[in-house]
Amino acid sequence: MFANVIALLGHFSASLAVEGSVASLLGSVTIDMEARGAGNQAKKLKADFEIEHTMREDVYKVVRAMKCTNDEDARLLFSHDELEGLPKDYFDGQETEDDADGEIKYVVTSKYLDYLPLMKYAKQESTWKAMLVTDENRCPDNIPQLQELMKLWLEQAQLLGYNTYSEYALEVLMAKTPQAALDMEEDLLARVAAPAKRELAELEALKKADMEAAGEPYTGFYHWDRPYYAQLVVEQRHKLKSEEVKQYFPLAQATRGMLDIYQKMLGLRVVQVDNELVWHPDVETYEAWEANEDVFVGHFYLNLYPHD
Repeated sequence: MFANVIALLGHFSASLAVEGSVASLLGSVTIDMEARGAGNQAKKLKADFEIEHTMREDVYKVVRAMKCTNDEDARLLFSHDELEGLPKDYFDGQETEDDADGEIKYVVTSKYLDYLPLMKYAKQESTWKAMLVTDENRCPDNIPQLQELMKLWLEQAQLLGYNTYSEYALEVLMAKTPQAALDMEEDLLARVAAPAKRELAELEALKKADMEAAGEPYTGFYHWDRPYYAQLVVEQRHKLKSEEVKQYFPLAQATRGMLDIYQKMLGLRVVQVDNELVWHPDVETYEAWEANEDVFVGHFYLNLYPHD
């Protein structure tokens, strides 16, 4: 949807603004009455068209669906006890508010800086479950649009002589046919089934031990359990703690190291440049040049910090 609607709208609006400014200038400053009249007529046609296309319901639905997907974060309130296990710096600057009973609660969203640490380090299963279930149920208004989109995909494929949309979409890809894709999936599942079962058994054993220690019955291993117990395996088996490891990888040093690797791999020379025309002051702009030639390849940007 982004490429077919949002990006096209952006490019179209930019080009229309440029062409519209020419017509506006012509209608305002030229001394030729005929040219001035044509410029003013073009301005009116442009204004009428902008009103018409911004009032289109189908475009509005797509824009609204994309905005919902990008902007609608899950938002929950947790007490400090419900967030037991999280590192101290997690609470630094964390938004708080009073709940209905006047108790101070921490506001936790589904943005990854909130979500991932909570799922990995919070110790209470009820906290993981509440977070995951709320996050997975975002944007319910998009469901009818997605269902309609799937019907249209099928209709498109059948009009072109295909039985399913999968046949149409895969024909130009490496798989070529749905059966080839299914065969590859089944082959992959057969290869990973045994190690996956061993990993699951290890995670289940950790949860069973926790339940036994707490005097609670073991009821099963659920999707929301995995991040916490997978992190526990890393800490217990490999003796690695992310909070301790990350101090050896300051951002500036890690970024420079990553760029050095890419320079060597791709035969490029990467140079950071000043650029005031970025969407946030923290965004860094780089130029890429051929390593041994004065040949410009292009620009790229690093946006390394989360923004609202």
